[in-house]
Amino acid sequence: MAWLTSNWQLKVLALLLSLGLFTGIAFSQNPFTVSPVDAKVEWNNPPADLILTSYPQKVRVTIFGLTDQVNAAKVNNGVVASVDLSGIKKPGQQIQVFAVPKTPQGITANENRVPFYVDVELKKDAEVQVKPRVRYAPGWQPVKETVTPGIVHVVSTESFIKDLQAYVTAPSASPVQGNSIIPNLDITFEKAGKPVTLPVTLPRSTADAAIATLDIQAQQPNQSRKTTLVETPTGNPAAGYRITAVIINPLFIDVSGPAGTIAGLDSITLPPVGVDGATGDVTQRVQVPLPAGVSTDPKNNTALVTVRIQKNPAVQPSPSP
Repeated sequence: MAWLTSNWQLKVLALLLSLGLFTGIAFSQNPFTVSPVDAKVEWNNPPADLILTSYPQKVRVTIFGLTDQVNAAKVNNGVVASVDLSGIKKPGQQIQVFAVPKTPQGITANENRVPFYVDVELKKDAEVQVKPRVRYAPGWQPVKETVTPGIVHVVSTESFIKDLQAYVTAPSASPVQGNSIIPNLDITFEKAGKPVTLPVTLPRSTADAAIATLDIQAQQPNQSRKTTLVETPTGNPAAGYRITAVIINPLFIDVSGPAGTIAGLDSITLPPVGVDGATGDVTQRVQVPLPAGVSTDPKNNTALVTVRIQKNPAVQPSPSP
């Protein structure tokens, strides 16, 4: 009996030695290891009306496990650090909370602190201005400058929104003459006279427009001058009658308008007065047709035209030789 018990113990000992030897060989090929890894930060339960700034995308944690599992976790970015923001109730200076790692099975990791800032989330309707001022060619002056969209809606931190301005840059290649539409102008944000860009925040800072169109309307300053009214009757008087004169009252009127239009406006032709078949004077008041952009005193909007018609003088026969 003692011999059997002794043999049984020897068999168990041999088995244990075999398992130990096998385990030793296995762990010599795939030992436990400790390694630092940059874990992607996962932000959960963000507070309403608050916004995160200067927050890290990744945090360094230390993971522990078998070498094969650790290497696989590092290659596949299998470690995530979860941050619970539900306890953040108000903005303040730098805040630090623990990031809880999420690891693949068989891997353990330590917690680490994650620093970030919290600000108030605000919205602003920023009017899009034009900078620098549009240059106009000599003799031209602005009528209207319109930016579309004229308002850009911005959502970001309180510190960024404060004193924020938006503008488009007017082209400076050549001075403006007449009307011009300039599309695809970048909208630039500015604070204290310096260009700024939307900050990186969580939730993301946004602006609902990035480009705009500038519509420029310009005209030459109005000038005044005196111009002549001209009338050309239409038709023919009755047989034996002829036109002897055309009287226009007033003959000259003062007109005002853009310099380029007024400069060549030496005369204005009135609507024709019909004299077909007439045997006497024809008098008619007609409208003065002013060119586009040209104006005159309201009392000169019409002119009185009189066409003098007389009978042809009798032709005396030639004396006989």
